[in-house]
Amino acid sequence: MHGRTFFWLAFGLAAAVSCSVANAQGIAPAFDPAYQAVAYPTPNTQATDAQLVNFSADDAGLSERVEELEAALKKIKDKDAAAKKKAAGKMSVTVGGRMQWDWETFDQNAVSINRDGDFLNGTEPRRARIFLKGEGFDVIEYKFQLDFAGGDAAFKDVYFQINELPYLGHVRVGQFYECWGLETQTSSNYITFMERSIISELGNVGGRKTGVMAWDYDACERMTWWLGAYVARENSDPPEFPFDDFDDDGGTAVDARFTYLPWYDEATEGRGLLHLGMAYSYRDIASVTNNATDRVRFRARPDFHLAGYMADTGQLQDVNNMNALGIESALVYGPFSLQAEYAMYWLDRTANANPRFDGGYIFASWFLTGENRAYKRTQGVFSRVKPLENFFRVRAEDGCIYTGKGAWELAYRAEYLNLSDAGVRGGVLTTHTVGVNWYLNPYTRFMVNYVSARSHDKGNAYAPGVDGTCDGFGVRAQIDF
Repeated sequence: MHGRTFFWLAFGLAAAVSCSVANAQGIAPAFDPAYQAVAYPTPNTQATDAQLVNFSADDAGLSERVEELEAALKKIKDKDAAAKKKAAGKMSVTVGGRMQWDWETFDQNAVSINRDGDFLNGTEPRRARIFLKGEGFDVIEYKFQLDFAGGDAAFKDVYFQINELPYLGHVRVGQFYECWGLETQTSSNYITFMERSIISELGNVGGRKTGVMAWDYDACERMTWWLGAYVARENSDPPEFPFDDFDDDGGTAVDARFTYLPWYDEATEGRGLLHLGMAYSYRDIASVTNNATDRVRFRARPDFHLAGYMADTGQLQDVNNMNALGIESALVYGPFSLQAEYAMYWLDRTANANPRFDGGYIFASWFLTGENRAYKRTQGVFSRVKPLENFFRVRAEDGCIYTGKGAWELAYRAEYLNLSDAGVRGGVLTTHTVGVNWYLNPYTRFMVNYVSARSHDKGNAYAPGVDGTCDGFGVRAQIDF
């Protein structure tokens, strides 16, 4: 036993001596002034005293430079900390906005002109908005948005939000969109067609309301949930702030929305995904003090804002409450995408039969230039498209002109809406829309839409049983910042 111990001690001592001799023979790195770098001579090379002195001097200079860099980084960190401390005493402010200008023209048959009115060709600023938004104190954010498209300032999103709350996550108070539908929740800056589908705000379900809403998402960003309560005037048009007075017999809505991502391609950051969702709304209908018959109205345009209504129930006067259920889905597979939604509405009436209305759409889009639709996982909606190459046209020094093509997208949508049931003759409307989108950059695009719409079973005042038709063509120039 003692013999083995002595053997290992002797072996370790011999190894230490060998290393010392090797270092003395010049295996340590030497500094080569010709290349200003550390050179590693072969075991047969002897490092000179001058080389060793130069290496030591350079090593000392490197240490000084490292110390200077660390001191500079410390100053930057101290400055950032001071700025954050100062900013903690006030809210941040960011200014933004959007401009969407439309040109639209229509061709109707005589039945549509007599039933629905003559749709006049024209142009309009569809949206002309300015907003302020910001955050502060780690948990508060806000948004204040005005729209000047109608010539006067109209309130749009006006709310503040508290974040990082236990159980509830985020709580929003003010005026904002109800938690209803995939396309309704997607900003107009990012929708694929000039107008959202004919069911997006049907019966005033899904528009902007005053209320309170809680929402959150899971840690894996696969699920989102939303729950809100709102003041809901179910009149002919979505109300603008300030709202008209209504009595204490109803006038509220409660919505819930849930989304789930069963598939999301992490490696490509969403070039492949499957979105599923469902929304429910219960609405206790209120009477309006200045017009007790103004209760609920369902109507829809053929996918152009300047067009008239080709499906319209008129005012339904004796509705106590309404239930609505929406189902949503979307698939993104590289440049190709599919999206579909279906909604049903049940009305409870006191003096008439209870009608059920329904409708839905499906659309497909394809990016010819290879991009994909972007998806915001924390909110379960689609977001900004970023071209692989922005549009540009410049003349280089060699006299040649170089251009970038931007992103090009083709899209087709089919829609169906039935507003005729239980004695109500609001009509059955079908539309087909073909669209081309040119994204010059992430913030600028041109949109071209062609729509073919057909309606029947709308009232009995003119040519009952004969279809009304309308073909429309529209162009939009859009920019946001």
